[in-house]
Amino acid sequence: MSPNSEWVRGRLLVGDRISPEIHEIARRAMVSVATVSRAINHLCGVRLQTAKRVWKAIDELGYYPNTQARALAMGRTRIFGLIVSEIPFFPEIVQTFENLAVENNYEMLLSSARDPTRMERSVRRMMERQVDGIAILTFWHGRRSP
Repeated sequence: MSPNSEWVRGRLLVGDRISPEIHEIARRAMVSVATVSRAINHLCGVRLQTAKRVWKAIDELGYYPNTQARALAMGRTRIFGLIVSEIPFFPEIVQTFENLAVENNYEMLLSSARDPTRMERSVRRMMERQVDGIAILTFWHGRRSP
């Protein structure tokens, strides 16, 4: 997202233009919304020529897919959570984790938890966001007493 962009009513505002919705891409490319969706998700059943028209419309209109809608439709968020006790102690692991996530078209949600209470809150936040997985790397172990 550029410094000149912000979210307005669930749509990305870039400069003075609001990002188009998928039906606007379909109209510009002269295809159905389902075809646009299949082209964006690189699914079979879309001819190369049709996919090129879709991607041209996406570029011309400045479309950004709604990842929240995609997560609802696909049943996964493509986000992994990583919780570490101290970020400065795990820089290579954090970088490697992020590299692997990006290479596999995932995003990473990072949290630091210096104590078990904060870790529990971090895990809860990630679960509320329905991340696809959570890795926890800490120096301490055990559970806090009730």
